[in-house]
Amino acid sequence: MDTRSSAGEANQSIRSRPRPQCPVCGGPGVLLHEGVRDGSYGAPGSWNFRQCHSERCGSVWLDPVPLSEDLLLAYRNYYTHGVSTTESGVAKRAYRLAAGTLLRLSGVLSERRRVDGMFVENLRPGLLLDVGCGQGHFLARMVKAGWRGVGVDFDADAVEAAKNAYALDVRVGGLETLSANREGFDVITASHVIEHVENPSEFLSGCRRLLRPEGQLIIRTPNVASYGHRKYGGAWRGLEPPRHLCLFTMDGLRLLSNSAGFEVLDCFTSHAISEGVLSASHFLRKNGSLAACERNLSQYALWKLMGPILAVGARVRWGFDKSSGEEICAVLRRKDALVAS
Repeated sequence: MDTRSSAGEANQSIRSRPRPQCPVCGGPGVLLHEGVRDGSYGAPGSWNFRQCHSERCGSVWLDPVPLSEDLLLAYRNYYTHGVSTTESGVAKRAYRLAAGTLLRLSGVLSERRRVDGMFVENLRPGLLLDVGCGQGHFLARMVKAGWRGVGVDFDADAVEAAKNAYALDVRVGGLETLSANREGFDVITASHVIEHVENPSEFLSGCRRLLRPEGQLIIRTPNVASYGHRKYGGAWRGLEPPRHLCLFTMDGLRLLSNSAGFEVLDCFTSHAISEGVLSASHFLRKNGSLAACERNLSQYALWKLMGPILAVGARVRWGFDKSSGEEICAVLRRKDALVAS
């Protein structure tokens, strides 16, 4: 019997299939959010999220989930890699100066720099793979710092931009574009990638095969146990249906990593992206769409003003509750004692 279905009348352009079991541990889940729409980039349909019963896991996933062959439809308007814009005007420059000062004095900017560096500053430069490399900004920094860099991304335009701007070794696609028989990578970085893949266990196993013995995989991904998710529920920016297929707690990511043959060297949350996530979540809850906010000058101004204030609040909160950050950062090391998947 064909179990494929649509996720409601408005979702006919993206076909889907049921996914009642947790992608991390295989257990059952309870309905957590129902009828959530993409208020960020306007992908069609309304979507449901389930949360795993297991306290050892707690992962959240889409059910139903888009069919693999239709998933690209969810990215039609998606600005994965952020187009840079140059703002001018005295008022805008004054705002940037004031906001930057507030964020610097509160420690938010130093946390951003730390996290954006993907925690490789104390490692001896070697061969690095950046999964989801986008336009190559991070990879170019690593090459300048002495690393040999390779990147992969499904966005052909971004890959072309990375080649033109930095002359990088970047390829269109995913891990399948790389041979496991080539020289192993010393480090693989994946910033906000794993939540987009249909099979996170398979993704981690693929990374493991490409790492040299003792090589490290460094991950950033939304924290489904964050303050923002607790406060905003189905309007939390980190849900991002239907592109985010599976979201993790720290326990769930540790569980998945261990089962894929990794030792977890470090796993913690960060408040680095709180400014964008919390301000967007506020307006998603208020308007249901960020586009509506961007078209309204007064709301857009409020959005810009709220961001730094919310970021400082998140920094203070994180000081008391280290599990409250809006993203999880994990440093994993390949365990050669385990048989590769």
